[in-house]
Amino acid sequence: MDIDSGLQARGFFSQALHRWPLLVGLGLIGSIVGLAISLARPPRYQAETVLGVTINYGITEPLKLVVEDRVLSRVAAVIEADYTLERVLEALPEGVRMSRTWLEPADLRKSLRLNRRLARWGLAAIDQDPLVAQEVAQQWATISLQVLDEAVEHAWRAAALLGGPFDVECGLTEAEAPIWQCQVTPLELDPEVLDGRLREELVLSHGVLPIISYELLKAPELPEKPVVWERGALVLVGTIVGLLIGFGTVLSTQVFFNH
Repeated sequence: MDIDSGLQARGFFSQALHRWPLLVGLGLIGSIVGLAISLARPPRYQAETVLGVTINYGITEPLKLVVEDRVLSRVAAVIEADYTLERVLEALPEGVRMSRTWLEPADLRKSLRLNRRLARWGLAAIDQDPLVAQEVAQQWATISLQVLDEAVEHAWRAAALLGGPFDVECGLTEAEAPIWQCQVTPLELDPEVLDGRLREELVLSHGVLPIISYELLKAPELPEKPVVWERGALVLVGTIVGLLIGFGTVLSTQVFFNH
């Protein structure tokens, strides 16, 4: 049985080598078909806004790499979150939303790319109209900065609550040379009230820590040339499909003659 299988395999490879022009031709035809499909696709333009996102080590001790990655990943999650994209949709003209059928954040997300390159994060928008791509990239960056501002503000409030609420009273002393003196008095809040306020602030912070630093580095420019994606992949897939068809033809021919 093993000998017969070895002979069949040897015969198949012999046939394949003998009919190499067929294999090469079908592979070439497949690559041409893949290239044609790539060229037939409508042109798409990409506009990108660049944000600088880092951890402010002026107010925190050095973090382990895994912790740093988690902190920055929360920022990325906020930028790509549904509540952020919903506000982006609201900021876009209704005509643009309807023409692209961007009805939900998931629809818009298909046209967005977040490219994290160390401390430079690219917020890219892709569309067949370069003006729309530029507008979406601009709105995405603007809304993202607003959402991050709000999240960091709530994160600071949560940090203040964790530090314990207190009241400060200042006044003049009753001495011959009166001076200003301040007294700090801890506030005894209901633990349930404090816990509720803390939970609310943590939810509104979206898990963002107040140690992050972010700024707009580059506004999106109007793209002049369309970008090309997946052309190489389509050509490769076409070539592989052509070769598989060629090998299938050789195998079917061998089976036919053996019977």
